[in-house]
Amino acid sequence: MEGPGLWGRRLLLLLLLCVPGSQAAGGEQEEEQKCLVEGDNLTVSCPYNIMQYATSLKAWQRVGSRGSLETLVRTETRKEDHNRAQAGRYLLEDYPTQAILRVTMTDLRRQDVGLYQCVIYLSSQQVVVLYHRIRLVQCQGLWMPATVLACGFILNKGLVFTVLLIFLCRGVEEEDLGHPPLHSWATAERKVPFTVNSPPSVPGKNWEVEYNSGENLRK
Repeated sequence: MEGPGLWGRRLLLLLLLCVPGSQAAGGEQEEEQKCLVEGDNLTVSCPYNIMQYATSLKAWQRVGSRGSLETLVRTETRKEDHNRAQAGRYLLEDYPTQAILRVTMTDLRRQDVGLYQCVIYLSSQQVVVLYHRIRLVQCQGLWMPATVLACGFILNKGLVFTVLLIFLCRGVEEEDLGHPPLHSWATAERKVPFTVNSPPSVPGKNWEVEYNSGENLRK
């Protein structure tokens, strides 16, 4: 039988795997995927502990397939309000009072696909990863928004057509049931019977006259 010590170690390992941002035995960390659209810019905000790292140097690194690290841009100053560094298409802005490190990659290219990380730069061999890693993946451009817009346009046209069809069907049903359409109520023929006295030439006889909208007299 397995002893309680073995079960305890297994439970501890399971808890470590379930905690967000924890490192497993292989050193893997939580990742966030972002679409790479060529020509666009990418901005990432990485919060950090203001008490520990407000005056520390920060960097933006690319992680190789085998775990190698390439520092793309790194701050060189330790100002209290704002530290800025730029190297080519990579811009790094550190706001110590807000405990935020903001990274911007401009003019994204296909070869930018890969894994990146914000770090506290202690030395070339020692860094502290902030937030979670960012993985840029190739997306299908802007076809999805275009598809959504097209579907919305078709849906709106279909909705209008459906409403018109319902009104037309209701009008046809009213005519089939013998009811005058709602819009023709003012022109419906109204017959009002009344009696007039007989002409002097025909004594003792009354005439029934029916008056209608056509102003016709009928005996």
